Amino acid sequence: MNRVRMTFAASLMLASILCGQADSAVLWDGDASKGTGVFGSLQPVNGTISVVTDPQYGKVFKIVCNDNGNTKARSEVSRMRGITLSNTGTYYVGWRSKWGPLPTKAGKWQVLSQIHLSGPGAPGGPVPFGLSVPGDGQMYFNAQDPQGRSSPMWSHSLPIGSWHSYVMRIQMGESLSSGSCEIWYDGVQQTLANGQKRIPCAMAHANATSYFKWGVYRSGRGGPIGQSVHHLWRPRLGTTYADVAP
Repeated sequence: MNRVRMTFAASLMLASILCGQADSAVLWDGDASKGTGVFGSLQPVNGTISVVTDPQYGKVFKIVCNDNGNTKARSEVSRMRGITLSNTGTYYVGWRSKWGPLPTKAGKWQVLSQIHLSGPGAPGGPVPFGLSVPGDGQMYFNAQDPQGRSSPMWSHSLPIGSWHSYVMRIQMGESLSSGSCEIWYDGVQQTLANGQKRIPCAMAHANATSYFKWGVYRSGRGGPIGQSVHHLWRPRLGTTYADVAP
C-alpha cells in the first residue's frame, strides 16, 4: 500500500513538472555564436555589425554607429528571425548590454533598443517602446500611447563600460487597458513610473506588426559627437522569466 501511494505521488509530481515545462518555452535565441543570421535584418547604415569575443561573456554582437554629419545615424540589428509577435500575446524579452564609448550630448537623443512597427497601421513619430539616452546622464524606457504621446515607464543612471541585464514582460495590446509592461534590471524587478511593478502600455497598434531592434539610432541635431558602440549578449524571447533571464 505504501509503495502504491508513493508511486501515485511520484506520478503526480512528474505530471506537475511536465506541465510546468510545457508552459515554458524559449521562442527565439539570439546567441551570437550562431552569427548575425539570428536576426531578420541588419541595418549598419552608418557603422558596422559584427560578432566579437568578450572576455566575460564570450561571443557577443558589436554594433558600431559613426557620425553622419548633421543628419540622423543608425546601426541596428532588427527583428527576431522566424518570429511574428502577436498583438495579443504575452512575452518575456531578456538581454545584456554594454555601452561604451557612448558619447552623449544634451538635446541629442540616442535610442539603444526599441519596438518598431511595420504595416499600414504603423504611425510616424515615436515608437511603442524605446530605450532612450537623451544626454542628461540617464536612460529611459519610454512608451508611446495610442495617441502618440511618449512618456518614461522607468529611468536609471546610464551605465557606461559595464554589462547589465534587462528583462521585460510585455502583454501586447493595442490600448492601455489591454497592454502592460514589467521591467527587471540586473535581476531585480523595478518599481515603475506609476509606483507599481506593472504599468499600462500599448506595445501594439491595429493593422501593424511589432518587432524588436537593438543597436544605436541617434539624432542629427547637435552635430558630430563621435563613435557609439553597443555590445549585445544573447537577446532571447520566451514565455517565462526563466526562459530569458540573462
